[in-house]
Amino acid sequence: MHRLLRVAASVALLFILPVISQAQYTNLKIQSRNEIAVRAFKAGNEASKAGNYDRAIAAYEEGLNTARDEPALLTNLSEALRRRGAVRFDKFINNKDESAKEAAYRDWRRAADAANEALVIMGAGATDQHRTQNKLAAHKARAAAMKFVGTKVDRSQADAAFMSYQEYIAAETNAAKKSSAQFDAANIFFEVESYDRAAAEFRKTLDAYPTNTDAHFKLGSALIKTGDKSKYQEAANHLARFREIAPATNPLQAEAKSLLQLLNEKENIKPSKVETPRTGRRG
Repeated sequence: MHRLLRVAASVALLFILPVISQAQYTNLKIQSRNEIAVRAFKAGNEASKAGNYDRAIAAYEEGLNTARDEPALLTNLSEALRRRGAVRFDKFINNKDESAKEAAYRDWRRAADAANEALVIMGAGATDQHRTQNKLAAHKARAAAMKFVGTKVDRSQADAAFMSYQEYIAAETNAAKKSSAQFDAANIFFEVESYDRAAAEFRKTLDAYPTNTDAHFKLGSALIKTGDKSKYQEAANHLARFREIAPATNPLQAEAKSLLQLLNEKENIKPSKVETPRTGRRG
């Protein structure tokens, strides 16, 4: 008799449990996933804005544990890792802490990988505005991370870093941001001491954006650093153009003046006019 009661109770219990269809179960899972992703995104952004990159990274990673295919989380993770890497590298510079340098290198590599993963997830052929903006943000994040990878972590990656910038530039529609990105791309070669290639890219930057002041300065500097005296006149011309159009408060003004004096004293070279429009500057 007791056994029958237990069976009856079990059967009764079955009748009071809600029946959830597969579609409903899937929807609940999606809802839960989205809530976790949104919560992680918000927490990570708030922490990153406050400069707490450890907390931001932890939040984004928590979200990615559930929503690995969410490109916005990956892009923002990339940004937080890149910025934490910069903080760690400054610690190495100031304190000669080798462990901080290696930690920075790991962060920059991870930052590049995260942004690249976001781009892979989004794939080709973006059509709606939201998706296009997400892809642009991921391109920008990857280029910014790869700049550090190619100039600090592994110089053999300089070409890959440069190409990341080319893809970002192709996606960017803002003229000032394009100009700034073209300068940053050219500067990769300057930082790895490939001065001829840097000069060629700074010329391209100035062809498109003639009043990019920093490009005039860096082109002049790169031409001097090639050691090819046949290029010194061009170097003087661009340094003088920088002096003419850059604000007097620009911290590079003193160095440009010093380089022009050196070219005059050592090589008897004086600048000639570089005809460029006087409007617009690096964004």
